[in-house]
Amino acid sequence: MKLNYFTATNVLIALCATVFLLEMLTLNITTHLALHYWQSPSFHPWQFLSHLFVHVGLMHLVFNMLGLWMFGRVLEQVWGTVRFVLFYLVCGIGAALVYQLVNHYQFQAAIQPLLDAGVSLKDVFQIFANGQYYVQFPSSEQAVRIFSSPVVGASGAIYGILAGFAYCFPNHKLIFLLLPWPVPAKFFVPALLAFDLYASVTGFSVFGANIAHEAHIGGAVIGFLLALVIMRKRKD
Repeated sequence: MKLNYFTATNVLIALCATVFLLEMLTLNITTHLALHYWQSPSFHPWQFLSHLFVHVGLMHLVFNMLGLWMFGRVLEQVWGTVRFVLFYLVCGIGAALVYQLVNHYQFQAAIQPLLDAGVSLKDVFQIFANGQYYVQFPSSEQAVRIFSSPVVGASGAIYGILAGFAYCFPNHKLIFLLLPWPVPAKFFVPALLAFDLYASVTGFSVFGANIAHEAHIGGAVIGFLLALVIMRKRKD
């Protein structure tokens, strides 16, 4: 049996690996490709797409690409290359949009005390652009983190793939490093999302800080809905 190495899944992995190598060569491309908060002067519309190919560390890259290879290649075989690529991109971009909406709500709530005190929005943005915040307004520290912390990684798209895989193969058993027994995908993926939801609400995460849990949830929801539509059309 001849193996086909030139698949969309492999191409996506190669693109992410190439961008990571360019980052390691200190070409300073992360600032331009990462997704910044939409009101930041560093934001550009193309970042909704480009941030999917940027990763901040080797383990970040490895885990995302492992998920893409394990589950993405199966969906590509079932759905075909074009449909799979569109699915991947819509999940990733949709996850980023969800994250931006959540950030916008949190940002507006955080700066409202400043606006109520008479600080102009222009001054707020100028201070935040310099990485500073108003000590007398504690909520402004959260606002500057949102304003100055870009999002990188394919995690939103990977969660979409996980949700799509769980819909298509609900009884397929998955092995998680921290569990001693296999778990069906229909239970594994919802449990993973429940953890992300808990981490998003409480701020507690065993995987560390600066994780876009809302993007994970958004990508998974979009992936599930898309998989539902795709599989229904295949049955027609």
